[in-house]
Amino acid sequence: MTVDAQQIARRFAALAPDRRRAFLAKLAEHGVDFATLPIVPAPRDGDLPLSPAQRGLWLTWQRDPASPAYTMAGILSLSGDLDAAALQAAAGDLIARHEALRTSFGIDAEGRPVQRLHMEMAPSFTVRDLHVAGEAESDAFAEVLARQPFDLEAGPLLRFELHALGEREHRLVLALHHIVADGWSIGLLIRDLAALYAARRDGTPSGLPLMALHYADYAAWQRSWLEAGEEARQLDAWKATLGDSHPPLDLPFDRPRPAQRSEAGAAHRLQLSKPVSDGLRALARGRNASTFMAVLALFKLLLARNGAGDDIRIGAPLAHRGRAETHPMIGYFTNVAVLRTVINQRRGFTALLDQVREGLLAAETRIDVPFDMVVEALAPPRQAGVHPLFQVKCTEQAGAPGGGDFAGLAMTLQGLGSGAAHFDLSLDLTDRPEGIDLLLAYTTDVFDAATIERLGADLAALAEAVVAGPERRLADLAPAPAPESAFGPVSAEPPADLVAAWRARAAEKPEAIALRHEERAYTRAQLDQASDRLARRLVARGIRPEDRVALQMGRTPEWVLGILGVLKAGGAYLPLDAAAPAERRAELVADSGARWLLVDAEAPESFGCEVLRLSLEDEADDVLVALPEPAADQAGCLIYTSGSTGKPKGVVVTRGGIADYARGVLQVLDLPEGARMAMVSTVAADLGNTVLYGALYGGGELHLIDPARAFDPDRFAETMAAQRIEVLKIVPSHLQALLQARRPQDALPVHTLVLGGEATGWPLLDRIRELAPGCRVVNHY
Repeated sequence: MTVDAQQIARRFAALAPDRRRAFLAKLAEHGVDFATLPIVPAPRDGDLPLSPAQRGLWLTWQRDPASPAYTMAGILSLSGDLDAAALQAAAGDLIARHEALRTSFGIDAEGRPVQRLHMEMAPSFTVRDLHVAGEAESDAFAEVLARQPFDLEAGPLLRFELHALGEREHRLVLALHHIVADGWSIGLLIRDLAALYAARRDGTPSGLPLMALHYADYAAWQRSWLEAGEEARQLDAWKATLGDSHPPLDLPFDRPRPAQRSEAGAAHRLQLSKPVSDGLRALARGRNASTFMAVLALFKLLLARNGAGDDIRIGAPLAHRGRAETHPMIGYFTNVAVLRTVINQRRGFTALLDQVREGLLAAETRIDVPFDMVVEALAPPRQAGVHPLFQVKCTEQAGAPGGGDFAGLAMTLQGLGSGAAHFDLSLDLTDRPEGIDLLLAYTTDVFDAATIERLGADLAALAEAVVAGPERRLADLAPAPAPESAFGPVSAEPPADLVAAWRARAAEKPEAIALRHEERAYTRAQLDQASDRLARRLVARGIRPEDRVALQMGRTPEWVLGILGVLKAGGAYLPLDAAAPAERRAELVADSGARWLLVDAEAPESFGCEVLRLSLEDEADDVLVALPEPAADQAGCLIYTSGSTGKPKGVVVTRGGIADYARGVLQVLDLPEGARMAMVSTVAADLGNTVLYGALYGGGELHLIDPARAFDPDRFAETMAAQRIEVLKIVPSHLQALLQARRPQDALPVHTLVLGGEATGWPLLDRIRELAPGCRVVNHY
């Protein structure tokens, strides 16, 4: 750097914070980017600020000082003639060389967290003679050291234990807190310790260059840059990338997340074969990507295949050592980035890899803002036991030597985990010549070992598949294997059809009531005949198998009429929420390709469709055409996601799928013949399908509760009691509101209550049991 650049950087550092922004603006006018200016030493006349990343760890430590969650630990196995006194002296020299290792943390007079540099700090160095006890005892002591919490306010934040196993066999166990070091730092620490040990042993200079700058200098430089405007720029970029909705990932849990995490964890290790690893590396190189990017893309695809959806957000610790001055520094340069990818299953893996690469490179341009500040800016709804913004992590383990020479001693390095699980699921990868090592760590609160082993096998199979066919559509890859416990009872019956089941029910008891809505009631025969008439009208208008037909109406008998009529005509129905904005309805109609729009009232918009108005009272039957015999694998329904995380996505449900779902529901619910089933959810979502399909398939009596009644606690309770409703499917928060009725017990069904759409809390379940001890509750979430 030129003298001018040094002078500019020093002048900037000396300015008051409120004058720095204007100074940077002047630099920009002259074409000078502050990021290119050198880091200059910060004054050592008192407490120094934490780096933004350190601030996050400090706050985490304050919440649980006894937690070993952020301890970094490992074992150096050393073979050869070791001078223990020289090694202990070298440990002191190491702490003297790197300020970060003789730093403690506290609060200043104004309540701000600060770091305090100590001129001297003796190392914590313990020697244990384990010649007799051996490696097992050494392992036990090492585990104790790895789990022992650090006092950030007192220090030191680095501990050594030297275990003598034999005359020429030793183990050096190291443990330090993450707030003063990262993965890169471990390599520096071992390199410098080896050089300092050799100098002490031989009585010669170490040959290490003097440290002109330390981590505290970088922290002061970074904080100045952020406060001068960079923080706002990076936060705006995170907001644009992550959006306004931050739902937790749906993972293949064996148990629901507990409200209070235990942090108990376990791990499953696997290694990709050398041919697959080589193929994955070559695939990454061909897309200007790293091996980490390729594995991250695989991991995201794995989660998507196992129920997490296509909008995948994974946390990734990224090292921020782009500046040359930071390379020799021991310190915490890592920040966690939330890497979001919306997977397009119709494209190949190379397209997914490109997306992941672009997302990671973009994240690196805004990695100075600490994760906790991003959380504060986005303000996601907090949920007990759920990590904000991401619940799954992926980390590349690099920078620490696996083995080699330590001042003439043969050395191998073994990492030690604290046993704590910070996240629901984590993937650590280490790229070794013999193959890519993968470690799936998980919280035992929610996962069983068998589930993680299955995920590991699926990940290995995915890697092999994408190496063999990187351009093959992701949707065409073999489906993820699933344990038998993921399925309900297996039926030997072939896929049925909802229409065929309905016709059978109508023929059995034609005079039984099929539908009720307010004062209106219709028998199975009336609904069957009306839906036949509608189906013939649709066929006469040219409907073909799987053609989309939009239904825009409320929770009325005509809505059920429309569904049966479309299915009898061989089409697939698209439910629209009549209360949704016209722009959204138009978007769904256009995306689905629907040519007909069925309504139960005058429609102000047609969305380019032929509009048919339905009424169950219309008995005109002037069309005589044959109705088709659709196959079970034909589309029966098209449902769209909410679009809260981007563009709404359509999901096709086959006719056989509808029937199998209805049959499975009835098997689980075990309802009485002709059960009275109430529906209170919007017709545009799939929540109400439990009672809709269950009633049509099983011959139940479907009660469509008017919206005005469904949200009035007293009127709803009166209707439930008067009609003696036996089955209700409802969202827990909706039910909670309805239980404010004067007679809350009347708001509950006689036989079975199905809760879905969101998690159910124990207080609500206790209330239900108190009000209706004979009502069975089924959790359908």
